[in-house]
Amino acid sequence: LASLKQTLNQDPLRFASQVLGPPVTKTPTYANFAMGKDQTKGNLTLDIAGHKAGLWCDHGTGEGGDLVSLYAKHYGLNYITAAKKLFSERNIKEIAPLALTKANLATNKLQQKNEELARAKSIKIATQLYNSAQPVAGTLAEKYLSNVRGIKFGIPEDFKYLSRCWHKDLHTRKPALLIPAYDENGKLQAVNRIYLSPTAHKLNVMVKASSDAIMQATQKAVLGPSKSATVFINKVKGCPVTYLTIGAENALSIRQSVSNANISSCFGIGQLKNITLSPETKTVIICADNDGANLATKKALQQTIAQFLSAGLEVKLALPLNRDPSAKYDYNQMLTDRGAGSVTTSISQAVYLKNISDLGGDKTPLHQSFSRLADKQFSKNIDSVNKILDVERER
Repeated sequence: LASLKQTLNQDPLRFASQVLGPPVTKTPTYANFAMGKDQTKGNLTLDIAGHKAGLWCDHGTGEGGDLVSLYAKHYGLNYITAAKKLFSERNIKEIAPLALTKANLATNKLQQKNEELARAKSIKIATQLYNSAQPVAGTLAEKYLSNVRGIKFGIPEDFKYLSRCWHKDLHTRKPALLIPAYDENGKLQAVNRIYLSPTAHKLNVMVKASSDAIMQATQKAVLGPSKSATVFINKVKGCPVTYLTIGAENALSIRQSVSNANISSCFGIGQLKNITLSPETKTVIICADNDGANLATKKALQQTIAQFLSAGLEVKLALPLNRDPSAKYDYNQMLTDRGAGSVTTSISQAVYLKNISDLGGDKTPLHQSFSRLADKQFSKNIDSVNKILDVERER
């Protein structure tokens, strides 16, 4: 397996292009590939140079890994089957075990050192950018949150605005909302830049990619390590309940209905399990996105739930359902479409999760599993109320 990885990592861009087609955008260190139906969005990033060369991340699902796992994902194979197929197809010769061990030890030490240096550098750059920004009050960022996202109160004081923030696709500076995220020790770790148009909407500009395809310019981008980075929307000292979301706009939407509990978010479903919880937290209420038939996000959610349950936490799940439950929907859409009252009703109907099996099999969409579980738990509550009423009548 090590021989296979070493061979593929010699030219990760060439291998990925053979599997996925040409990248939508490319820089000297990474390339973005289109995944899914929309071929204009490069939502899968592959590192093609440096100590992380050969590693990829799908920003839509939170999945990631090496080139073998990319091949497995694309062709619907398990990891072992994909490795065997690649090994056979490319006629790869095994490296002697002793030589491989020595080479791996040296490589791993160098990679670890480089990763630590790269991490520190990216945090330093993110911190400098954040410190150069101003509070959101009275800015385009406040208009964006209020007028477009429906956020009327509860904007954290540490959210900032930068009128001239560098945009890598457009090669110029654009206004941006800066959302800070912190490590487990409360230190700034990353900043999410949400680029804005002059009308206070999210930036919506099309650009020509390196492959000559027309694509949408980046609307948001995280600067600094996103792993384990937590965005704190609301903090209540000593509170045992924490609401969790993917994305700050969804967390702020929950804040329009909840003021007496902790509310936090992260950058992507894959990072939900790494979020920092207060020591007092006993119950987590995951306010997930309804991603329709997307089963990859359900898998990432199941991993998060399993981790929280194993830590002894009580876990509840809330899901925003549109009139068509199979349609993609999130809590910010619910807020802007139907108001804070609908958000309050939805999160009050969160279901208890005792184990992963409560969400059904891997091939059942999340909204179907949630609806079945909600019907089951709700009917039990109705039965309990009816029994109490019967006892009262007998008296």
